[in-house]
Amino acid sequence: MMAFLMSLFGAVAVQKNIRDMDYLRTHTDQPELKHSTSSSIEFKPQDDEHN
Repeated sequence: MMAFLMSLFGAVAVQKNIRDMDYLRTHTDQPELKHSTSSSIEFKPQDDEHN
């Protein structure tokens, strides 16, 4: 009987978690991905003597 009750509690908890995560996913603003430009990336030449 105890195993049945624990299994029932686990099933309800998983369903609630999935429902809550789906609600948050659909009702919150998705962060926009900013496209990086080549001007924001700096390339530094490597000195072979110091590596």
